[in-house]
Amino acid sequence: MSSALLSLVLAAGALPGWPRPAGGPVSQAAIAVQLDGEPAALVVAGDALVAFRADGQRVPGFPVALGPGELATGAPAAVDRGGRPDVAVVTGSGKVFLFSGATPVKPFPRALGARARAGASFADVDGDGKPEILVGDARGRLHALRRDGEEARGWPVDLGAAVTSTAATARFAGGPALAVGCADGKVHVLDLATRKERPGFPLRTGYEVTGAPAFVDLDGDGEMDLVVASQDFKLYAVDRRGAPLAGFPVEAGYRIYDGPAVGDLDGEGKLSVAFTSADGLLHVVDAGGAERPGFPVKLGARVFGGAVLGDLDRDGRPDVAAVSADGNVVAVDREGKMLAGFPTRFEASDLGASPALLDLAGDQSLSLVIGFPGGDLYAVRALRFGTVAARAPWPMPGHDPARTGHATAATSYHALALEPAAPRTGDALRARWRWAA
Repeated sequence: MSSALLSLVLAAGALPGWPRPAGGPVSQAAIAVQLDGEPAALVVAGDALVAFRADGQRVPGFPVALGPGELATGAPAAVDRGGRPDVAVVTGSGKVFLFSGATPVKPFPRALGARARAGASFADVDGDGKPEILVGDARGRLHALRRDGEEARGWPVDLGAAVTSTAATARFAGGPALAVGCADGKVHVLDLATRKERPGFPLRTGYEVTGAPAFVDLDGDGEMDLVVASQDFKLYAVDRRGAPLAGFPVEAGYRIYDGPAVGDLDGEGKLSVAFTSADGLLHVVDAGGAERPGFPVKLGARVFGGAVLGDLDRDGRPDVAAVSADGNVVAVDREGKMLAGFPTRFEASDLGASPALLDLAGDQSLSLVIGFPGGDLYAVRALRFGTVAARAPWPMPGHDPARTGHATAATSYHALALEPAAPRTGDALRARWRWAA
């Protein structure tokens, strides 16, 4: 028995039929899609797109070849299209592939005219109800490709430096917007309607930004904020005007390669931010930028991937998971305590893929799906878990298969007031409030 399989037997549990040989090196995270009415894990392995069922069997029609030497620059992105996913993959040569399930969509692949350094996301940039593919290139252009392969009107947009992150989208500062990181350390926030920079932006960091930005209401004021991890060792959080939130930026000990994961770990409506730093640490900070008790947690000597949030042990509270570059898989609770069966160690070298939390079996339990540079794909679970249906507030890089990079909180009400403030008998009262969802 190999040391990796022995580790699997002695530590975290695995879905039957796993691990699986993916057919090539896996350097990006997996995503969950519905294929032929059943859940599947979709991932790029080498120069092919592969898909596996919960039992470890390949989905018919996969793998799909991208072409010799066409290696993905980011995880695939997917949106549902009438019960069948549209899947976008970007390669380092600057090609954008689009598949309907396993079937190539013509006229893709499309060449960007320059190399690419980051993956794609989906967003409706022109308000027609049909999502475009957002992808940047090394010449600093951000493209928005329609399903017919043409650019949306007014695109691409020139950002002045190589685009190094996936684009995130959300309603921000009163309207639809996107945020994307570049090699010069700037994070641009563009109004989708005008393609102009929003006031107070770009956010300037000290080095390139390779992880996707995150739109969340971090301070609970009913307005979206922007959270960004930079390779300048810092985690930033700014409001709609680009002003830093109290307690930010937070400084780590080394570079932060992937984007943050954000969620409510306590069930009290207050958000925390999880991120990893390349010096081998898993951090979780509160909305004020303070490290939570029990953190940081040591993962290993180095970390290139990011963190994910989900209820692995089904106790009703999200857990935090991440993987070190040498294959140490860690899952801890909100206090930084290891879950049963973790850490689990697999032999690896320079593992760069972030994990993903997927309900592959459709049983309301989460599996931690991890791709390895040697070509194996693992799906592991906590050894013990309860009966609460698992939630995953941030299950993968970019938050969801479309890589939107935003999480919508439950509807909340702010600035509640009655007018007049000191009413007299017989006065007509008016209620005033602001709500966010």
